[in-house]
Amino acid sequence: PYMIHGSLRAQLLYPHREDDTQDDEISAALQAANQDELLLRVDEDLAQSADWANILSVGEQQRLSFARLCLKKPLIAFLDEATSALDSHTEKEIQENLKEVSTGRTTLVIAHRLSTIVEADQILVIDGGEVVVGSHPDWLTFTPDSQFVYVANGGSDDVSVFHGLTDDEGR
Repeated sequence: PYMIHGSLRAQLLYPHREDDTQDDEISAALQAANQDELLLRVDEDLAQSADWANILSVGEQQRLSFARLCLKKPLIAFLDEATSALDSHTEKEIQENLKEVSTGRTTLVIAHRLSTIVEADQILVIDGGEVVVGSHPDWLTFTPDSQFVYVANGGSDDVSVFHGLTDDEGR
């Protein structure tokens, strides 16, 4: 995630420097991103400046970016490996809140972990630069050796394996 040097408020409102967002809205966004402890780390001083890229772990940066999403609620959001540095429990909490933030909006999620995309309305599997399947997640399954597969033709024996996708345990 992109982190700017500056106040926590500026970090959360990026790229907009001037904004009338209230402190309670920022606090709610941080809570939705499972990042409310960050307020305690800065003594609830949103004006406190820091080099956030060097202070926050990658997982904390991802959650802070999610807080930005909660504040701005854009009509279209692109999330590229947005939860890759999160543990499965935290990711699940973020995913639950993402459902609410994404309601009535378009959210494009790029992910390798199945747990990140399993709730999607549509899932596209891309192999070699080509969309090889696009559907509702009913076709998702795992082989005995835990490789993610899709089953073509509604459950037939015609199975293609995509090694880049993993289940929520990183297999």
